[in-house]
Amino acid sequence: MNGTLFLIGISIGNAKDITLRVKAILEEVSVLACEDTREIGRLLKELGITPHKEFISIFEHSEQMKVPKLIQRLKSGEDIGCVVSRGMPVISDPGYLLLREAIREEIAVKVIPGVSAVTTALVASGLPPDKFLFLGFPPRKDQKQRNFFEKYKDLDVTLIFFESPRRIFKTLKN
Repeated sequence: MNGTLFLIGISIGNAKDITLRVKAILEEVSVLACEDTREIGRLLKELGITPHKEFISIFEHSEQMKVPKLIQRLKSGEDIGCVVSRGMPVISDPGYLLLREAIREEIAVKVIPGVSAVTTALVASGLPPDKFLFLGFPPRKDQKQRNFFEKYKDLDVTLIFFESPRRIFKTLKN
């Protein structure tokens, strides 16, 4: 019997925003596929969860290599949680390859939602919330970034995108 892949949303900014369901799943699974194992270890400690789990690092450059092993473990009946440092796996973060392969292999997948950074930003912005478009991360290079924003400038919707605090002022200038 196959295990279950849990895609677990982690609140951005304040660990106390975590849901009871997220905390329960973090306590139950024995394996966590993590974007940053150190960050998740700190989060578990902050939440009072004993980090007795096995952490497997998956990030942009290692996910493809680690997915077959994770799928094999799921097929052997282990439940695996997939978490990113903050936010929801798959959304501009690792997890998509693992999710896609689990679906292909007919392994149960459960999404455990957390606080949504996208809707939180939308509400906090004061911009019209009735129509919005999430754009992920814009390109880093200046010209590509300007072309990216040019493509969307005439849309009559609120645009939401992610950016690193280190690059935000440069991006806003573009």
